Amino acid sequence: MINYLSTKAKRKVMAVLAASAILLPASLSTNETSVEAAKVNNSTYEVTDIAFSVGADESQRTFNWYTDSTSKPGVIQLAKANNGNGQQFPKGKTMTIEATLEEATSGESSHEVTITGLKENTTYNYRFGDGKGNWSETYAFTVGGDKDFNFLFFGDPQIGSSGNIEADGQAWQKTLDIALDQFPATDFLVSAGDQVNKSNSEEEYEAYFSPDEIKQYAIQTTVGNHDNSATYASHFNVPNESTLGATSAGGDYSYVYNDALFIVLNSNNRNNEEHAQFIEETVAENSDVNWKFVVMHHSIYSENSHKYDRDVLERREELVPVFDENDIDVVLMGHDHGYVRTYQMEGNQPLFEQNFVAENTVKDPTGVLYLTSNSSSGSKYYHWRDDAAFYTALRSQNYNPSYSNVEVTDNTFTFTTYDVVTGQVIDEYKIIK
Repeated sequence: MINYLSTKAKRKVMAVLAASAILLPASLSTNETSVEAAKVNNSTYEVTDIAFSVGADESQRTFNWYTDSTSKPGVIQLAKANNGNGQQFPKGKTMTIEATLEEATSGESSHEVTITGLKENTTYNYRFGDGKGNWSETYAFTVGGDKDFNFLFFGDPQIGSSGNIEADGQAWQKTLDIALDQFPATDFLVSAGDQVNKSNSEEEYEAYFSPDEIKQYAIQTTVGNHDNSATYASHFNVPNESTLGATSAGGDYSYVYNDALFIVLNSNNRNNEEHAQFIEETVAENSDVNWKFVVMHHSIYSENSHKYDRDVLERREELVPVFDENDIDVVLMGHDHGYVRTYQMEGNQPLFEQNFVAENTVKDPTGVLYLTSNSSSGSKYYHWRDDAAFYTALRSQNYNPSYSNVEVTDNTFTFTTYDVVTGQVIDEYKIIK
């Protein structure tokens, strides 16, 4: 059985329990017995590095934020928008939850909360406070519907890799602006890892967290090799975190969104038996989903600098059979800063005999699809190592940032990758079940 209760995971559980113990009801309520909103002093509670993500399922959200060092946990306040009262946090219709508190590696204070019971197709206002009536700015997010959804997939922002943190942060901002201008109704964002270049650099994290979109759209992060330190764990509050696959940055984790299971591996831990155990047990515990996705940082089917790295080949040898045996549909990866889509793969071999009903549209495919993203900020690119490998259906290196829009229905998966600079489609692939 998976051991989810690592030390940090235990603190997260206690945060949810504390929410239900201190405030009634435990889920967000709009009845008149709800807790009263605290007195408002606008924007007098200074917070930084707001990290916001989907929790164990679509009805949950996790939050993490930094403040100057303090011994008092902060609070988060949440209320439905458009509640008819003309107030963002009306009396009787607002939830307030106290965070758990820990000292960040920077010496600042890290606060985290998990909120449950959110309603579909609903927009919420939220803000952070010190519990004494001082509040941050107000932000908002929307919970989507319970069927079709889409997410945006980004490879290695790696803020600071170019040597210019400010420029990399601005480029990351531009990619998010363009992607979300085109897909404003996206449900959440997914990062393939390497959020920053130096794992302990708070300046790089500050630039990574600076876009307003990160406060509006949940972002599901992955531990990259450049993130692999306790600083990452101080910044992100992930659901269902396991002790399996763990490093100082945290362990493997998972979440379910509508009819899809997402398994996120910390591939910096090279004990692939632990990753295999996590995958097998997580799949067994979520047998009713229609889609199974794995996200991990280190690409095992790439074409650039890391193509022949020993650790990459080791992961390929040991994890591919696990993906095959557990009927994983798609594996999303980063690390090598060049776009690659494989053929449908099984046992490390391409399966060419598929039922293609249109160009790049396959019905009831066999095998697993592997997708490797390019840089989303342009802070660093890698050249091709050599000719295209046996597994590569398409590769692209145009030395521009890119991102991918992923649309998921009960029977289709559509993956479209865009060039940020030109707006052109780099690749599109569709699976029909």
